[in-house]
Amino acid sequence: MNKKVSKILVLNVSIILFTTICILLASSLAIYKGKTNSKAEIQTLGSESVTEEKSLASAKATAAEKNLKILFVGNSKTHQEDIPGKFKKFADAAGYSPTVKTVTIGGESLAGVASRKKSEIQSDKFDIVVMQEASGTVFDYNTYLSGAKAVYDLVKEKNSSAKGYVRALWVLKTSTKEEIQQTYENAEKVASKIGASVIYDGKAFDIAQESKRI
Repeated sequence: MNKKVSKILVLNVSIILFTTICILLASSLAIYKGKTNSKAEIQTLGSESVTEEKSLASAKATAAEKNLKILFVGNSKTHQEDIPGKFKKFADAAGYSPTVKTVTIGGESLAGVASRKKSEIQSDKFDIVVMQEASGTVFDYNTYLSGAKAVYDLVKEKNSSAKGYVRALWVLKTSTKEEIQQTYENAEKVASKIGASVIYDGKAFDIAQESKRI
């Protein structure tokens, strides 16, 4: 992979991570710290349905949404080219002010990172955790599942309402289409099993390659 393609890939992944999280959290963030009203109710400030208490709850929810604490866990496919940092730049440019932390070990699986970096994973009450499995273990569903669950459990020990995202990312260049599809299916099954969502940055990269855009 040449440098030009690598840079495009990193930007694409950062954009996909940002937009996916925003889309999937759009509804849940509105009630992040309390009940809120419909958009129509919030906008109709003179209506009896909008009370001071409801308006305050909405303001708190908005503040919580803009100051989320986001944790990225994985290996070099997360920290190389500083994907979390680029993600934060997109978020800041969109008017958000997230706190972004990265916990990675080069070449390590999620299970290994959870075991060796427990204190860092639990260094704060994170609202979101983005998990990336190692290329060597994405084919092994049971290992993948145990690692993702270990990371997510550590995060939820500090914040039971934390949301998890599993990256169905690109794999080895030597992998067959069947193997690549298997990794995507494993990511979906792992996410479903632990109650997380999926970020399809690998599929997006595949589509870009097939359409010869990179």
